[in-house]
Amino acid sequence: MADIITNASVAVVAGSGTRTITGVFGAGAYVVRALTSWVTALSVTAKTATSFVVTFGTAPAADGTLDYAVIGLD
Repeated sequence: MADIITNASVAVVAGSGTRTITGVFGAGAYVVRALTSWVTALSVTAKTATSFVVTFGTAPAADGTLDYAVIGLD
């Protein structure tokens, strides 16, 4: 059964191409669901037990937000 490990909304500074999220996500497998306040494609990379990186296809023209949920698979 999948459980939400954490979820939050974080600021993204205008012009930023990436946002690194840190926390305690555990040693097991997890997935990240993410949405931005501007229209863009995104990818989640460099996942570890304590961080991941969200890369935006288009950086925000003005300050924006990134909403995310980390879902454990173990």
